[in-house]
Amino acid sequence: MFKLRTKPTQFVTGKTEETLCDIMKRLNENNLINENENENENENENSELTEHLIDIVVTNNSLLETEMWKYRTADKFKENQDINIHILSSKSDDYTDINTYINEIQQVTNKSDLPNVLIVCYHAKRVCSDIVKLCNTFGGLHTMILPNIEKKHIIKFHVSFDEPDANIGVTKKFISKIQPYITNKNKTIIGILFITATPVDEFWSMLNKSGIKQLLNMNRESTNNFDENLKNYRCFDDHNIIPNTNDTNNPLNYIIDLFCKRQINETNRKIIFAPGHLYTKKKGVGSHDEIRDFFLCKNYTVLVINGTYKGFVYPDLTRVTIEEYNETHNIKGELRETLRYWSENNKETNLAITGYWVIERGVTFNTINFNFTDMILSNYHLKSLAKLIQLVGRGAGGIQYIDVMNVFCTIDIKHAIQSFNMRLKRICSLNPELFNRTDFSTSKNTIPVKLVINNTELIQELVELRIHSKKGYKSLFHSLLVKGKNNGSISIFDNNNINKFDIDTRRIKDVRMYKEGDKISVRRFKNFNDAFDDFKTTSQSGNETEYNIDFAKDIYRLNEFTNDINVFWITFKV
Repeated sequence: MFKLRTKPTQFVTGKTEETLCDIMKRLNENNLINENENENENENENSELTEHLIDIVVTNNSLLETEMWKYRTADKFKENQDINIHILSSKSDDYTDINTYINEIQQVTNKSDLPNVLIVCYHAKRVCSDIVKLCNTFGGLHTMILPNIEKKHIIKFHVSFDEPDANIGVTKKFISKIQPYITNKNKTIIGILFITATPVDEFWSMLNKSGIKQLLNMNRESTNNFDENLKNYRCFDDHNIIPNTNDTNNPLNYIIDLFCKRQINETNRKIIFAPGHLYTKKKGVGSHDEIRDFFLCKNYTVLVINGTYKGFVYPDLTRVTIEEYNETHNIKGELRETLRYWSENNKETNLAITGYWVIERGVTFNTINFNFTDMILSNYHLKSLAKLIQLVGRGAGGIQYIDVMNVFCTIDIKHAIQSFNMRLKRICSLNPELFNRTDFSTSKNTIPVKLVINNTELIQELVELRIHSKKGYKSLFHSLLVKGKNNGSISIFDNNNINKFDIDTRRIKDVRMYKEGDKISVRRFKNFNDAFDDFKTTSQSGNETEYNIDFAKDIYRLNEFTNDINVFWITFKV
């Protein structure tokens, strides 16, 4: 039901393209199933219901990203005349309110006129009110059979959320409202997909609180080979990473410091990606306006992209919005097409690009004949790991589109990006069936590993070793565990995906045994069990060559929890 599509930012086989392929596949399968059912059904009052699927795509709360989805969706389905794509937005030419959309579905008299894809922005009203109302109308207490189509048609939905980690509050509220439409008789919602390159801990924390412990890997059955595609991907480490030790939290001060130190070579034309502070106009923080004014004074043209203005500002203070520029030059398509045209017609002009939230995600800048020469990231951008990864991802992509650029940042930023990217590449290469929270964590802690020993003699031998604790007993204890694993006396249950526990490569640090009379509250058996069930890590001591083991000589009981004597817990770090 709940799925995840994740890959590095701007990856060569894009998440958007693959999601559109999913939509096309679902629509084709839905049509094929209905065609087969129609051929076999009896024309009477008891004929089977025909299901019609509407795919809902929730785009990040940015007009640029909504337009990107619009262009790519329309392009994907342009040869299929039977696909009806609409946008629900306050500024849309299609639908500005959900009631009109619902009413038109109810009035349809021909199946071919039913909508297939609905694109909405990641706004609380759209997601938590409009989509819920849509589901409730067609799949409430009594599933609606469309009144004006001859055959009995019902509506079902699949919902894809783009960048859910940037909209955690809205996502959590939506999940809390849609359970009835997942579990009802006709399963009004057939699936929910999350799409992001940054499924960070805050995102998983929200899922866990919503009762979701794992997500199905949507790329599990993909014909695309991640490791092969990675060879054609320009990542952060491929660029010239130039550390600058200034730890200011003011993006403008960091930029000024680079120019004062003459670290930025201006003998050649510059296209500088310089994201600013969250604020657009506030003075003294490195706001968009402050960064704009700095570059204007250096005779740069500045492309400002934020919630209030999206367009070029020239050194003579002339302003041209992206919409105006496109209209003047008859440019259609995404922002990258605009930038390519601008670059080809302003070959000697330096350009700086600034903003923050709007340029953070989903927008593709670099393409053939338009590339950043430099990227500047200050410690301000370290405040949110997800936002940092997304920002630096604007300089990533297929090697045929992305030139090597200079990236100016602090050592802390460099290490944070490299650590996350390494983890993401490892889990994408591993390609597990199910993702869990620890797959994307940069913590050295792991999910406890559960051992179940089905040999009472082995259990007693281990207990005796711990009771007497003679010199060298840990080595013998370890050897008995290895032997038990190899001969089948011990079953190992390991919920870690990336960091599977390998007993053959480690040695015991601590052996902790509970016996009747010991203080119950200081033992962590229930913590280990809960972490195991919830796919969470637990803290422990030791290094990457060691492990700890906890077990109970006598049955351990804490309230309603019981840890039997044949259940051992291993904790370790990586």
